[in-house]
Amino acid sequence: MQNINFKKNLPILIILLSFGIIFLFFSEYDSNKEVKSSQDDFDEESYTLQLEERLCSIIEEIDGVSEVNVMVTLESGKRYTFAQEEKSANGSDITTFLMTEGENGHSSPILIETGAPKIKGVSVVCHGAENALIREKILRLVAGTLDLTQNKIYVTQ
Repeated sequence: MQNINFKKNLPILIILLSFGIIFLFFSEYDSNKEVKSSQDDFDEESYTLQLEERLCSIIEEIDGVSEVNVMVTLESGKRYTFAQEEKSANGSDITTFLMTEGENGHSSPILIETGAPKIKGVSVVCHGAENALIREKILRLVAGTLDLTQNKIYVTQ
């Protein structure tokens, strides 16, 4: 076995260790950046299309229903809920948003929750909807699935 001269190889080991630490730092930085950008990305059109496809597939499971087309209309985009503080002073209520100090001294409101867009209405066109019982089943299915009132759902053949 050969003796390793640590004093002679110490500068090389320090350089390799430094490169390793720098590499880990940048790989962690990039992965955080990708996660953050994927959380901020939201495509309303793909969300709507996905809802429509899922509704079509579940409505087609009803006996007597075929050739289903669904259109979902959104009332609003992605919803955000921010932390608030309410105070009463001199008989009036004052609501203020709770803020957090970010990078570069910028403050921003504290985000508590993000929610799916609010659905305005749903239209369903399918064979079998001329039957009142089938139409009622479709109305109840869509209303229950999307937590909508039946007056926001239109079903026709």
